[in-house]
Amino acid sequence: IATKIMCSHVARATFPLLAWKHGCRMSTQSAAIAKLTLPEKGSWMKSSSGNTGMRLRRSPTELQRALTLIELQLAKGQVEEAEECLKSFLRSGFKLDQRAFNSVLLGWAEQGKYYRVRNLYQTLIRSHLTPDVDTYAALLIQCVRGRYWKGIPSIIQKAKDKGLDMKHLPYQCSLSTTQKQLLKQALEHGVAGYTPSPPASTHKIYMHEAVKSLYKETSAGLQLSETEGSSYYLGGLLTKEQLKAKMEKQLEIERQGFLQIPLLASGDTVAGTSETLRHQEFTDLRDKWLESLAQSIKYEASKVKEERRQSQMVVSAGGASNLKQLVDVLEPVELANIVLNKVCEFALPQSDGIHVHFLCLRTGLIIEQRYAMRKKETHGAVDKTIEMYNKYVDYFFDKKLSGRIGSRDFWCQLDQMGPWESSPTVQLPAWPAAIYLHIGGFLLDCLVKSVKFCVPETERSPQHLYYREIPAFVHVYKKEVKNGEAVQVGYIKPHPKVHKWYKTVRGHGASLSLTASLLPSLIPPRPWTGWRDGGYLITPVAITRVERHKDAFQHHALLEKHNSHLLPVLDALNYVSSCPWRINTTMLDVVTQIFKSGGDDSLGIPSSSLPEVPEIPKDETDPCTLRLLKRKHRNAKKECNEKNSLRMDTIYRLSLAHKYCDEILWLPSNMDFRGRAYTVAPHISHLGWFYTCNIVSLTVGVLCRK
Repeated sequence: IATKIMCSHVARATFPLLAWKHGCRMSTQSAAIAKLTLPEKGSWMKSSSGNTGMRLRRSPTELQRALTLIELQLAKGQVEEAEECLKSFLRSGFKLDQRAFNSVLLGWAEQGKYYRVRNLYQTLIRSHLTPDVDTYAALLIQCVRGRYWKGIPSIIQKAKDKGLDMKHLPYQCSLSTTQKQLLKQALEHGVAGYTPSPPASTHKIYMHEAVKSLYKETSAGLQLSETEGSSYYLGGLLTKEQLKAKMEKQLEIERQGFLQIPLLASGDTVAGTSETLRHQEFTDLRDKWLESLAQSIKYEASKVKEERRQSQMVVSAGGASNLKQLVDVLEPVELANIVLNKVCEFALPQSDGIHVHFLCLRTGLIIEQRYAMRKKETHGAVDKTIEMYNKYVDYFFDKKLSGRIGSRDFWCQLDQMGPWESSPTVQLPAWPAAIYLHIGGFLLDCLVKSVKFCVPETERSPQHLYYREIPAFVHVYKKEVKNGEAVQVGYIKPHPKVHKWYKTVRGHGASLSLTASLLPSLIPPRPWTGWRDGGYLITPVAITRVERHKDAFQHHALLEKHNSHLLPVLDALNYVSSCPWRINTTMLDVVTQIFKSGGDDSLGIPSSSLPEVPEIPKDETDPCTLRLLKRKHRNAKKECNEKNSLRMDTIYRLSLAHKYCDEILWLPSNMDFRGRAYTVAPHISHLGWFYTCNIVSLTVGVLCRK
C-alpha cells in the first residue's frame, strides 16, 4: 500500500523536474506544470529604477547561499553585518525573497530599532515584494520593544488589508517562545478581547484508491477506521514508563549528535590485556589529535577575524573568501570532533586516502545538522518537542484514540494547543554545497597542519630510542580522467606508517562514531507532518534522499508547491515507520560466525580478511613482463578495494546489530525521488542483502510455517 501511494503521488509531483533535468519529451500539461513550479534560472528583467540590462539572478543555489550567510550572521548577533550582507546581494543583482528581509527585520525588531526596521521595510517594498505574516509579526514586535504602542493599530490594519486574519497569526508565523510573547502583547493591545484560533485546513486531501478502505466519513471529516488504526497500539509490548525512559535515552543521543559503536573485530581475537591496551592507545592518540586540532581551529579563526577587522570588510555576495570566518557557529572542540570523526571513518582506513570534495561535503552536512540542533535549542523548539512527545506517548497506549485518528493528525493537534509557544519546527535555509566546501576545506587545512604522529627514529642512535613527529595526514593530488580530460583531484591521505599502525589497532577494540541520523530510533518516530518535518525526535531529516549539491533545491521547491498532494504519502510513511523491530540474535550469531570464518559468496557475506596485493619486483627490467605485472597489480588492488568496501559495510552492520541486540527498535523511513520507501538508517534495515533482511525481525507478529 505504501509503495502504491508514494509512487503515484510523488511521481506526479516530481515528473516535471525529471523531464526538465534529462530533456525528456513532456506532454502539454506536464510542461505547463514545469513552467509554473520550477524556480527561475535567471532572466533579463527590468530593474526597479526602470533601466533595462540588469540581470536579476535567482537560482535556488544563489538564494540559499544568501539566506544561509544572513542566518549565520544573525546567529552570532551581528544584525548590522547581516543587513549589509543582504544589501550587498541586492547590489549584485540578486533577487531575494521575503525570508531574507524577515530574518533581518526580526533581528532589529528584537532590539527595538525603529528607524532600522522602517528603512529595511521600505527596501522590501521597493524590491516589489509583498509583506507576509512574518513581516507583520516583526513590525509588531518592534513596536513592543520600542514602546511605540500607537503604531500597532496601523500595522494591524495593513495586515488586514492584505487579507491576513489576526486570529491565525500566532499559528502561521515561525517565532521563538520569547518572540511570541512579545507578539501576544502587541495583539492584545491592538485588538480588543483578542483570542487566537487555529486556521481551518483548506488543503484538499487526495485519497488514493489503495487507502480509501482505511478511512471512514464522519461529521468531523475523514477518520481512520477502528480496525486499521490500532496498528499504532503498543499496549502489552512496553509500559509508559519504559517508553519515556527510552525517549530520554534517544534524546541524549540526538543532542550529542553521534554515538560510539564498538567495531566488530576483523578476525578471531582473544579478549585480554593486549586488546584493552591497543584500544586505550588509539583513544589516547585521538584525544591528543582532538586537542591540537581544536587549538588550531581557534587560532586560524581568530586570524581570519583579525584580518577582517583590519580591512573593515564584510560578507559580500561573492564572498567565497569570507566564508572561513563563519566556522565559529560551533565551538572549536565540536568542529574538531566532527572533522576528526569523518577523517577516521573515511580517510584513515584507506591507504590511498579519500576525495577532498567528498570529505568536505560530509563534514559540512554534519556541521549543518549540529548548527540546526543548536538553533532549535535556543529557539525553544527542542523543549516544545519534548513536551509534545510526552503527551504523544499516551497515543500509543490508547487503543480507541489510535483507531480514531492518525498519528499525523494527532501530532498537529498537539502543536496547536500552545499558540504562544515555539513551534517544534524551525525553518532554516538549507546550506548549499559552496558553504560545505569552504567550511570543510578550512577544517581539513587545520587538520593537515596540526595533527601529528610520533614515529621511532633509530638512524640517529641505535642505542637510544628517539621519536619525531610527522604529519598524520597529507593533502596530495592525483590525476583522474573526467569527461575525456585529465584533471588533478585532491585527496586527504593518511601517512603510510599511520595507516599501518591503524590496521593493527582496528581489529582490537576500535570504535566507530556514527551520527544520530544513521542510527535506528529507540522510540516511535516523530510523525511526518511536512516534507521536512518528521523522522527522528529532534534530528533534522529530509523526506527525500536527494544530494544537496545536485538537484535538492529544485526537488524541495516542487515538494513545497505540492504539499497537499503529499498528505497520503506522509500517512503511508508514518505507517511504515511505526512498526517496531528487534534484532534476530540467532541469525546475528550465525552471520557473525560465517563472516569471521571466511564469508560465503552465495549468501552475500564477504570475508573478514582481505586478499594480498602482489608487489611489483624492483629488479624486473623486461618491459613486457613489467607491463603485465603492473596490470595484475592494478587489478588486484581494485579487487582488494571492492572487497574492503563490502567488508567494512558488513562490519558496520554487524557492529550496530550487536550494539542494539537487546533493544526494541523503530526504523524511521523516507523515500527517494521516485517515491520508493527506504529506512533512514542504512546499516540496520529490512531491505538490502539476504543476511541484512534476516538480522531484524518484527517485534509483534505471527510465526509463519513453510
